[in-house]
Amino acid sequence: MSDRDISTQTEMDTDLSEFSPVDEDKVLDLLTTCSLNNISERATNKADNINNNKDINNEDNVFDYSSEDEVEYGDEDTILSMTTSRRSLFDPSNPHKSCCLSDVDADSLLFDTDTSRDTVIPLLPTNPPPMDEKYWCEPDGSTFVVRSKSYVNDRKKVASGPSLFRLFAVDMVKVEGSGDKYGSSSSGSSNGGSSSSSSSAKPILSGVCAHPNERVQKALQAQKNGEPGSELPPFIFCINIFVPGKPAFHAAFYYAVDDKSLIDPAALDPESDVTSPNPEFTKLASKFFFGKSDQFRDKTFKLIPRIAKGNFVVKKAVGSKPTLLGTKLKQHYVMNERFFELIIDVGSDKIAKKVVGLSRGYAETLVVDMAFVLEGKSASTLPEQVLGSIRLSNLDFNANYRSLKDPNRP
Repeated sequence: MSDRDISTQTEMDTDLSEFSPVDEDKVLDLLTTCSLNNISERATNKADNINNNKDINNEDNVFDYSSEDEVEYGDEDTILSMTTSRRSLFDPSNPHKSCCLSDVDADSLLFDTDTSRDTVIPLLPTNPPPMDEKYWCEPDGSTFVVRSKSYVNDRKKVASGPSLFRLFAVDMVKVEGSGDKYGSSSSGSSNGGSSSSSSSAKPILSGVCAHPNERVQKALQAQKNGEPGSELPPFIFCINIFVPGKPAFHAAFYYAVDDKSLIDPAALDPESDVTSPNPEFTKLASKFFFGKSDQFRDKTFKLIPRIAKGNFVVKKAVGSKPTLLGTKLKQHYVMNERFFELIIDVGSDKIAKKVVGLSRGYAETLVVDMAFVLEGKSASTLPEQVLGSIRLSNLDFNANYRSLKDPNRP
């Protein structure tokens, strides 16, 4: 190894989570040294290897697991002008009506037909309070590009249909005991209260949907007790991204499956007569949500990233290539008859951890869109359609987010 290679490796080991926007020159120099061009070239080479059924080197980096091309969505003004919405609330009497907490008055929250009751505020999206809605909204799923019906033959992509699921809440919670960027640690840490490093912070693998202090379990308990406002959608899909750092966070995106026929487990039986508005999606979704294979889940759940507004450095590092996260990052699954939670451990891959650390340094200047798709690999599971999306705007990692203790740790 040359002196230059040794220098490059040393710089790659730098903790990017400590960078801030004022370190832009340093970050640019680091990324140049790491050679993003080489990363891109390796991604192309790996795509060729996949097509030729060759073995995949485990040392390939986190950007290398998609054979799809980068997607161009236009300049920042174009992306930022794309339609977004908030659909936090759901009226059980009118499945086509949904709205945002901040956009309604108290009277419109009266979804109960019993007018003798006081105004009912739905508990699921409000208890505990979600992340401030100024930080998040839901981009129109049709603004993302997905695989077409003929993709396996011609690799053509088309605009997705509208999102199949409804984003109703977003939580950002600190992992109790993971410390902060100044080196302090909150009480209750697993190491007896001493300061924790970002590298030692672990995700809460039991998830947030099963946590007794979080919204799903609180709503289920309220429903059991017959409390007003405790109605839940037929099924909930939660995407929970573990963000390493000081402190470490869980970013949880909650989606309502208002039409459960979309994920009908009966579709696991090829002989069953399943009625679904999107049979191609249902064929994948039934296996993803109710099948037994985590390997299938790892190779099916896909992220489509899009930097709507941000620094060139972050845009270059993140890109817009659709990505099968489970082929490089560790994914964990928590499920029961009412919800399915996907936990994505960003800290499980060295380069992903560095890219997210870089993004944290610029978070207050970034607008990031993400769409989630179940990848179709044959005509019977195509075209793809966005199942859910989210836009995160100018996140403040220093805001006063609540802490969450892992119930399975002392």
